[in-house]
Amino acid sequence: MRLDFTTENPRWGKSGIVFDNLYEYAKTLGFLSNISHYESIRICREKNEQDGAWEEEYRIKCYKSDNELKKNLKNLYNASSKGVGNIKCRINSNSYIKYLLENYEFYIEQSTANGYTEYIYPRENNKNLEKLLEKIEQENLEENEISKIKNSFLAGYNLIF
Repeated sequence: MRLDFTTENPRWGKSGIVFDNLYEYAKTLGFLSNISHYESIRICREKNEQDGAWEEEYRIKCYKSDNELKKNLKNLYNASSKGVGNIKCRINSNSYIKYLLENYEFYIEQSTANGYTEYIYPRENNKNLEKLLEKIEQENLEENEISKIKNSFLAGYNLIF
């Protein structure tokens, strides 16, 4: 299963998210799959290419203390950079967010008034846990490992952040 979502940016070098293991991957997916967390974070697509950048940028913006991110979702924290204004930190990861859109139940909301920023959300009553379990079936894991991964997803989903 894919755990490395880094990409090479011609200007800034390597960026993105790398998960240490399937448990961290599942916990982060669980967290991002719960719409109630979107008071603390936002996933967006910014059309930076309109300003002459090399392409659009997909980001996770964190509005709570980055210490909470460090404590609870360390792989996101490790990929983060300083935020601006009320954004405490942000994670640039085109590859990961595109992967979420293509493989799980996330969608892009219509553009903001200026058309520059679009927000990405999990679908209500999404089946992201089931989709994850389908993917890990291909890994030939033992039942106790599958149970731990499921529990990691639920820990992220139920995280108080």
